[in-house]
Amino acid sequence: VLGSLLIYAMGALELPKGTLKAEKCRTFVWTGAEQASGAKCLVAWEQVCLPKESGGLGLKNLSVQNQCMLLKLIHRLHHPEASSWARWARQRINLATLTGDVHGAHWDSLRELLPLYRAITTVDIKDGTSTSFWDDSWLPEGPLSELLPALHSHATSPHATVSDILSTGIDHHIQRRQTRAAVQEKAQLSALIAHTHLTDGGDMRNCIFQGTEGKFQTSLLYKALMAATAPPSDFAKMVWNNCAPPRVKFFIWLLVQNRIQSRSNLLKKSIITDATCALCHNCDESADHLIFTCPMAASLWQHVGIERNSSTTVSNLGALQRPNAIPETHFSVFIFLCCWNIWKHRNRVVFDAAEPSLQSLLRNCQEEARVWAWRMPRTDTAIVEIWCSRLSPM
Repeated sequence: VLGSLLIYAMGALELPKGTLKAEKCRTFVWTGAEQASGAKCLVAWEQVCLPKESGGLGLKNLSVQNQCMLLKLIHRLHHPEASSWARWARQRINLATLTGDVHGAHWDSLRELLPLYRAITTVDIKDGTSTSFWDDSWLPEGPLSELLPALHSHATSPHATVSDILSTGIDHHIQRRQTRAAVQEKAQLSALIAHTHLTDGGDMRNCIFQGTEGKFQTSLLYKALMAATAPPSDFAKMVWNNCAPPRVKFFIWLLVQNRIQSRSNLLKKSIITDATCALCHNCDESADHLIFTCPMAASLWQHVGIERNSSTTVSNLGALQRPNAIPETHFSVFIFLCCWNIWKHRNRVVFDAAEPSLQSLLRNCQEEARVWAWRMPRTDTAIVEIWCSRLSPM
């Protein structure tokens, strides 16, 4: 809802950077209050806005979304059939460069996005008046500026259209003195455009992100741009593709990145002065210690038959080996159940002055497992009973 408030404005103009910082979204995610200090923001906002497949939460990056919405305006200029604004603007600008009798920051922002728009479009040439000779993909080989860089460096009119150059010849648009590489590339260019002939009618701009009716789909472009910013995450599938409750998935997302509010992390932020584990009082309470090496957690894992070693960490939570007694189906949910209840047990000890107790921890795991059973397919609920038998207190 918060992101949708800006959709209308982002579709018409480039919003100021201060508006796009998404402070309201950030504070809502981390605190639910009016403000959120840096210490309360557990993961960088850039990471939060990445797709889930890339390790983020999939929240909208408003800056990228703003660019996608503005690219839709450029696309509308090339497909003006249903837009009075586009028909009006086409009478005043050169479509190839977006220059002409239009001025202001709005048009400057559209011109800055032209390289991106050219990268996602191709052109079927007709009269060649709206297509950049050097920068648009109007030949199967791609943009000539990339295909023939030496010749392009000699261009005296780098913004010339296809019509300009094919009508008068390439020699009128490049320097007379040319390097050997440029001469070779000019011969290559002559072969490439030998069979290109201009005809009546406007150039047809095609985009890989347009639908069957030619409508520009900003959602597809946004997904492609965000996916290109980060590689696929190693933990995303484990965290999100299961039937655990959403808040537990969020906790595991923080846990595998070592971003939970463990005492070690709180000490780094100068929120507390002592990082000693509240359960064992022997070591600093890092995420790895709390979940795996603390005697309370180690007893739980030993009780359910899951082995650990010195290389077991929260970052490779999905690498835990499944014991034969626990079904393979929903095994990741069982791991989440144990981690989540270790965390809750630790919080009861810290905030409610409860006594650390393996028996209490096991009972809580059993109770929560039976509640989670309602989230599973009916055919899989028997798995929970197997879990509960493994979690039975001694």
